[in-house]
Amino acid sequence: ARAPGNSIAFIAPFNLDYQDISKSRWYATEASGSTSGLRLSFVLPHQSIYKGVEVQQVNIAATSGDMGILASHVPSIEQLKPGVVEVIENANTTKKFFGETNDYNMYLVSGGFAIINPNSSLDINAVEAFPLEEFSPEAIRTNLAEAQRAVTSGSSEEERNIARVEVEVLESLQTLVEKKEKEKFDLLQRKEREKQNLIRRIEAEKLALARQLIEEKEMEKREIIETKESEKRELIEKLVDTSIP
Repeated sequence: ARAPGNSIAFIAPFNLDYQDISKSRWYATEASGSTSGLRLSFVLPHQSIYKGVEVQQVNIAATSGDMGILASHVPSIEQLKPGVVEVIENANTTKKFFGETNDYNMYLVSGGFAIINPNSSLDINAVEAFPLEEFSPEAIRTNLAEAQRAVTSGSSEEERNIARVEVEVLESLQTLVEKKEKEKFDLLQRKEREKQNLIRRIEAEKLALARQLIEEKEMEKREIIETKESEKRELIEKLVDTSIP
């Protein structure tokens, strides 16, 4: 078995239909006039991630296709395939799960079931999950190469089927990790640009202040010179007046 970090392990959902892996459909609809949200319970065998919490929308990767679930969704039971569970708590908060939760935002779900109930509630039972941050890009590339080889070189159909699931999950995981790394890079670049802009603005303000101080000093100097010149003229005029008989 392989585990997160330097190696990776996945458990395939039971009765996974590999013919449906590439299919994708979004059919979430919210009932007209509905004001209440979707009540979500999202649990693992050892932990409750959400327990009856009202959210705006949940997106899942099911064997029947990708789904977006809102309040008043058509009731159904969906088998989860390895992939992302995305929880949109409100317009400003989105969390993505690939499985086991803690303070991370994205997790790898290895499989499980989603039960959409008639009362605008959703129960998600995941087999296991791992924070996305536990997977390094290097480990993903290594394990993906191994899984791709196992698809053709597996000694049994069961091994080849498991390898196909690993390839699907690892490719999805690789895309997500690369996207997150790009987002990190873009964020750092933006912060660096903001920092440089702030430095330039501060330098410009300091330069403007220095110029203002110089101008004020020059003005004070001119005023002092003018005052002294005026006093000098007055003194000369007095001396001239006193010297006249």
